[in-house]
Amino acid sequence: MPKIESKSNKTLATNANKHSEIFSNNGFELFNYILENHIKQKEKRGRYADLSFYYWSMYNSAEKYIHQRPEVFKNWFCKEYTDSFEKIKTINEVNDTNGNRKKHYQTSLDWFKTHI
Repeated sequence: MPKIESKSNKTLATNANKHSEIFSNNGFELFNYILENHIKQKEKRGRYADLSFYYWSMYNSAEKYIHQRPEVFKNWFCKEYTDSFEKIKTINEVNDTNGNRKKHYQTSLDWFKTHI
């Protein structure tokens, strides 16, 4: 009997290690999910703080999802998404006082782990 794969697993498999010069452990899939669901759109206040928070969360996680330093990531992001900002802020500058970013990151990790 042939093995049946779900559509979401096929999508992840075809995008496995996409942008490996920046991401590891299929981190682009996680980043893309966060970008589409939790990072404010262009022109919205707080977008770059969101990007910085999620960058550091993925960079500092035990299972490293981003392996590049902030400047390299920022340059890649600005080129890939036709965006422009000065720098990735430090984790202390974007500390999540109300807990929403941490909660959204955990939700995204839960989604990612069920889809890899």
